[in-house]
Amino acid sequence: GFIDLLRKGGSFRIMIPVLPSRYGARASLSIFGPSEPVDLWPAFDALGKAPVTILRGATSDILSTDTVAAMAKRLPNATLSIIPRTGHPPELDEPAAITAIDGLLELVTR
Repeated sequence: GFIDLLRKGGSFRIMIPVLPSRYGARASLSIFGPSEPVDLWPAFDALGKAPVTILRGATSDILSTDTVAAMAKRLPNATLSIIPRTGHPPELDEPAAITAIDGLLELVTR
């Protein structure tokens, strides 16, 4: 299944989707384990001074503006791009996303 990064109480949370109801909740927990909050900031901070492009869909109800601001502030070489009229996650074919990705690729291939 997909892993969604959610912001809860100032930290990221990994949510693993529950299996379809025909398998029951117990099967989901036994396969995936409980979905407890996991602090992903140390992994994010490990990106250090690497160039990073952060893309946020302007209408996202999953990745908040506070979280992306914190992300951009934590990494000195991060670029934040807000993708208009897009939720979560951006499809990456939006003109603003393509421009942001092209900028990152140009930076890292110099």
